[in-house]
Amino acid sequence: DAHDLVDAVLDAGFVAPGGRDSVLSAQKIAAVADTSEGAYPSGTSAVCDAALTLFDLTGDSRYRDAVSRAIGSVASW
Repeated sequence: DAHDLVDAVLDAGFVAPGGRDSVLSAQKIAAVADTSEGAYPSGTSAVCDAALTLFDLTGDSRYRDAVSRAIGSVASW
């Protein structure tokens, strides 16, 4: 379920379960980071949104803290 998917991504350090796209990696064209932020949300943004929803539903600070770390890595306060 969605809860398990978010947990798996957070446990892997915001990397998709199973790693990066194996087809792109085999062709040596896999992006090092998720650069899609712009016209549509990146994977990181989507996971952050899901994690915040889980924090709202469960009150588990693990989800809020993970989002804070992810945002802190790309934004300056």
